[in-house]
Amino acid sequence: MDMNSVTHKNLWKRLYHAQHEFHKPYSELRRKFPDACKDWLFKLDFKNMTQPFKIHKIFNEMRNLTYVSDGLILTCCDTPYISGTDPTLLKWKPSEENTIDFKIKLEFPKYIDNDLPKHDPNREYTNYDVKPRFKLYVWKGGDAPHQHESVEVNIKRNGGEFKNSFQNYDEWNELEVSDEQWDKLKKSGESFNGRIAECRQRQNGSWEMLRFRDDKMNGNHINVVLKILKSIEDSVTKEELVELEPQVKARWEERERIKRKAQQQQHDFVHHNSHGHVHNSQNNTKPPPPAAAVPEKRKLEAEQPKQNKREKLEDEESGKVTDDEEFYESDGFEEMPSHKN
Repeated sequence: MDMNSVTHKNLWKRLYHAQHEFHKPYSELRRKFPDACKDWLFKLDFKNMTQPFKIHKIFNEMRNLTYVSDGLILTCCDTPYISGTDPTLLKWKPSEENTIDFKIKLEFPKYIDNDLPKHDPNREYTNYDVKPRFKLYVWKGGDAPHQHESVEVNIKRNGGEFKNSFQNYDEWNELEVSDEQWDKLKKSGESFNGRIAECRQRQNGSWEMLRFRDDKMNGNHINVVLKILKSIEDSVTKEELVELEPQVKARWEERERIKRKAQQQQHDFVHHNSHGHVHNSQNNTKPPPPAAAVPEKRKLEAEQPKQNKREKLEDEESGKVTDDEEFYESDGFEEMPSHKN
């Protein structure tokens, strides 16, 4: 933000920077110049976040969202931003909303014309007039050798026929497609072989397709697939989450007490050490190391340059918000939402 990295900061400070240095100026721009902004192809909203012990309010607020939400994301407040996969994130979805992205392979049956002799090359051919089997393939990782080539290059390489590569994929299961669905797919005139499809497992174990994911080059990695299936097996319901709110709140408050105690210990240590330094400079003796170790700050926080007292005083006099004062202004759910009829 403003040419300064904030990835090392905790969640609340990152949200503060995003809100004050990006979203508020953006909203003010749209307010002052509505005519100039009306043709923009996008609109940005700042998602509200709140403590996990207010889950019942979050579920109520979902009815007022301007976008479709399929679940909750629980984000750690004290860790820095992690690019790629953040192991501290927890995502909750209802079990029926858990989906997996597979690669589809269509297998049409062979037709044998028994009226033709066995040596006739036209005796056996692929029957494209019947519904094929929709095989689901799971990605094992890695890129296929010709994954990024154009359609024209693919056709030329395969002797005039376009062929999808299923290298680095293993057969996983089969998609259930009714005759009515197959007729609808045929009428669309689209190609389906080799496309990524978002699928959901029914209670009877069969798989159904929800939509195609043409925005993805590959399906879910097999490790992700196994984790999703495990989460479906050990699913937690919305009602169970709401029921656990008191326990979640108690744990949250306990962590806050521990943090405040650690901060007080650190403050006392710094205060004691500064007085000890003055006293020892007069006696020209070195004090023994403190008996009790003070809780260390996170490594990433400790590595960041700290303002000296003069810089901090100047910031306070000028009204500039210091690093210690950064906070996310609103959790967005302090008041119960008003629902339109």
